[in-house]
Amino acid sequence: MKIIFYTIFICTFFLTGTLQFIGLSSTMFSYSLIMLVCFALSSVFIIKKKITVNSYMIANLCLLLWIIISGIANHTNPLFIINYLSYVIIPVSIYLLVRSFDLDFISLKVVINILIIIQLPVLCLQYFLPDYILYSQKLIDPLDRMFGTFPLSSDHFLSFFLIINILYLGTKNSSLTFFDYFIIGYSILCISLTNSVTSYLFLISTIAYILFFRSNIYIKIYSIIISVGVLVFLYFNIYEVLSLLNKPELLEMTNTQHISEGTAGRIQTFYYVFTNKLSIFGRGPSSYFNPFKGGFQLNLNFSQLLWFYYDLGVMGVLLLISLIGSFLYSLNITTNIRIYLFILILAYSFSSTIFDQVAFMLLLNIFVSLFEKRKLDNII
Repeated sequence: MKIIFYTIFICTFFLTGTLQFIGLSSTMFSYSLIMLVCFALSSVFIIKKKITVNSYMIANLCLLLWIIISGIANHTNPLFIINYLSYVIIPVSIYLLVRSFDLDFISLKVVINILIIIQLPVLCLQYFLPDYILYSQKLIDPLDRMFGTFPLSSDHFLSFFLIINILYLGTKNSSLTFFDYFIIGYSILCISLTNSVTSYLFLISTIAYILFFRSNIYIKIYSIIISVGVLVFLYFNIYEVLSLLNKPELLEMTNTQHISEGTAGRIQTFYYVFTNKLSIFGRGPSSYFNPFKGGFQLNLNFSQLLWFYYDLGVMGVLLLISLIGSFLYSLNITTNIRIYLFILILAYSFSSTIFDQVAFMLLLNIFVSLFEKRKLDNII
């Protein structure tokens, strides 16, 4: 099982981006990896004859049933329904894979550090040679070209990986080593080269959280006062801040003109969809984005939260929240980390689609398992 795990890890984070660049279908590659995982899990089940049943598995079963119900209610093409089941199959497969064996703490950290160190040289090439996207067999938006060795246009997931690793290093009980500081600083530099505003904000909040976590009571009080002051400053200078982040459209969230123009951002689109009509069943699986034609119903926005609401209705949003919550509560990690990770995952579910992404789900499962192992073993 470990061989399959590291095979998937290497393929996902070292090879997929290159293979996609020369024309490999990301969907077919992901399905191939998941089929490998399912084969391995079937072998484990035959040997152990044990089925994992917990709140997370039940939440996924509810999502599966609701996808079918929504599809039937909206007379959706059966192929769309089957394709949409990937939002259940991929997360469950990765979850069971990582939980099926004991992670080698030392070996895994070595592999993670190697993956981090490789990113900066690749990001520098992608930054200083922007025209490389012209040679790609897959369309790459110039804003999404800073994805390192990760799958194409996965700058969000690269940043998520670096941020959650910073969180893991910064919240350990012992003092940080020189190498820890090096990796944190190196990761910050890598994130600064990406174009993920969500990641910039969570990088700042993660560093603030770590400083708060490692400080004494007096510094904690001082930090709270400073944080309140910063929030007040942001409130009175919100336009300048959003302009600096190149997100001035957030101040025009209710302007539906951007919808018809096809230039609306995620927040504007979500506001429009949510206020236009409260939907229980949604419009059916794969309604917002047609995976077979590559077409968007509204604006070109990748967002799990937005897609679930548009496709599956209010229940889709509730199921998404319950999936994240049940996943974190199925693991024995500290309450503070659990709450922070819930906010982090929910934010990335708004910024991108996550449940059908092997890279995101694999990283998430690896790090929550490391957090759990740290607590159970009481290690540094």
